[in-house]
Amino acid sequence: MYRGEKHGPFLYMSKKVKGKTVQRYVGKATDKTMVKRVRAYMEYQNNLALVRKRNREIDGLLNTYREELIHE
Repeated sequence: MYRGEKHGPFLYMSKKVKGKTVQRYVGKATDKTMVKRVRAYMEYQNNLALVRKRNREIDGLLNTYREELIHE
């Protein structure tokens, strides 16, 4: 019998397995822990993107420096 209890939203983890997306229910007990982990992972990904950008900039500067040495 429906008594008006609220439900959802529910957290699911998803990943690709053999080209198909598979979802797994996280559960209410682990919601807060999972949210913290996802946020930490997103921060890690953002920092990694920044490191990669800086590496590309450094590579460009090194290439410019090498070219200048060759043409001296």
